[in-house]
Amino acid sequence: MWKKKVESEELIVLESSLKDYKLKIEARKNNEGWEVFKTKVSQNSSDLISEHFLESKKQAIDMIS
Repeated sequence: MWKKKVESEELIVLESSLKDYKLKIEARKNNEGWEVFKTKVSQNSSDLISEHFLESKKQAIDMIS
């Protein structure tokens, strides 16, 4: 289950805790639109799983919902 950690006009962060690691989705506003990152975070490292570039906050919310 995803838990919303942060939501503002320029940032949305969701996290899901699994047995050995966490998954984190970050959507960040930049000059050209929104960047969405999905990251696997374990005790000693973090690995980028996917990265997307979108034009609007609505598209970013639709993608992560």
